[in-house]
Amino acid sequence: MKTSKVVLMLVAALLLTGTVATAFAAPSMGWPNNKGEVCLQVLKDDTVVGTVHMYVTKMGDGHYLVLGRSTEATEVVPFIGAAELVENKTMVRMHFTASGVMPPLGEDEGDVHGNLSTLMLDRASLVGTFHGLDMNFDFRTRVFGGEYGTGDILPCP
Repeated sequence: MKTSKVVLMLVAALLLTGTVATAFAAPSMGWPNNKGEVCLQVLKDDTVVGTVHMYVTKMGDGHYLVLGRSTEATEVVPFIGAAELVENKTMVRMHFTASGVMPPLGEDEGDVHGNLSTLMLDRASLVGTFHGLDMNFDFRTRVFGGEYGTGDILPCP
C-alpha cells in the first residue's frame, strides 16, 4: 500500500512539473496554429524602419483574422487584415489595411494616411517580404501623394 502511494505521488509530481513547465515556456516560433501574438520587423535596405505587432485568430480552414499596430518613427497606426495559409500550408499570405489622421505634435491638422500591404511569410520562421502602397493627403498644403514600396520581414528578436 505504501509503495502505491509513493508511485501515485511521483506521477502527480511529474504531471504538475510538466504543467508548470508548459505554462511558463517561451512561446513557440512561427505562425500560431489557432491564436497568438506575432511581432515582425520591417526592413528596407537592411535597416529596420518599423515594427508590426499583431494578434492572430484562426477563423477556420486556414484563414486568420489579424489585428494590430504598425510603428514607424513616431507614428503608431492600427490595422486590420486577413491571412491565409498557402503553398501547401508552408507560407502565410497576409493582406492588411491601415488608415487614419496623424496630426503632428502640437498642431491641429496633420495628414490623412492610408496603407494597403501584402506580406508573404514563411510559416515556421516568419521571414518574408512585403509590398505596400502608402497614400497620404496633407491638410496644410492640400497635396495628395503616394508611394509603392517593398522590403523584407524578420521576426522581432
